[in-house]
Amino acid sequence: MPNELDLTQPHRMYVAVMMGNGFGQEKTVEAARVTGTLESLKGELRQWLLNYLLADTRENGWYVGSLVEVDETGAYDTYTALVMEDVIWYWDQELVPRSQLTSV
Repeated sequence: MPNELDLTQPHRMYVAVMMGNGFGQEKTVEAARVTGTLESLKGELRQWLLNYLLADTRENGWYVGSLVEVDETGAYDTYTALVMEDVIWYWDQELVPRSQLTSV
């Protein structure tokens, strides 16, 4: 079922949606209208997700940031995301597999 966002401007609008918390229990916890080119927004999605997580105390879990296009009615669907980023959050930091670390 698509989510809806109150928009004053029609199509070609994008929304960054963050879903979390827990494995297999995703729910939308934040949605924000964003502006910019599709390419720039794709590059900023991960940082937006991390900034959200760092801004307050968050529960441990898996968080997914999605960039979605809003249709002319203001609806969007995370199943048709243009790009997605995920973060496994534990206490106050991102967990990263050791194999992905640049220095050990």
